Amino acid sequence: MEYINRFYWLIALCLIISTGANASVNPKPFVIPELKEWKGSDGAFVPTEATKIVYAANNPELERIARIFAQDYQTMFGRSLEVVQGKGAAGDFIFSLRADKKLGKEGYTIRVTDRVALSAPENIGVYWGTRTLLQIAEQSENHQLRNPERLPRLSASRLYDRLRP
Repeated sequence: MEYINRFYWLIALCLIISTGANASVNPKPFVIPELKEWKGSDGAFVPTEATKIVYAANNPELERIARIFAQDYQTMFGRSLEVVQGKGAAGDFIFSLRADKKLGKEGYTIRVTDRVALSAPENIGVYWGTRTLLQIAEQSENHQLRNPERLPRLSASRLYDRLRP
């Protein structure tokens, strides 16, 4: 019986340690307002000379938001990003509208893989998502350096946010 108790305690300890290790791989970043949900993972998105900001559909407001993001990115990090309409590819920031009732009017989803896909039910959600992206990128240790390998990195992740009314 004592052997079984030790075995269960050992398993419980391993689970606690492994849970803590995963949480520290890519912890939730500090942004204002605080993110409602964050699922971090390994890897990083690193903008390159070829990185573009791509907005989907023929939407003048989405284009305006993309241009604001490009201006703010230039101001903060010294890198000019081209804004284009169309389909994004690996290495791009991609902004789109996608229906999702659980996000509300100002909510958004960001998926960071080999590209950064920002989607929201409405344009205002995309705008708030760009504010979050800039805050996360600014937390990079080397955000002021202009060498391609020293630009802000966004850790691979998936986040959802819904602003309170």
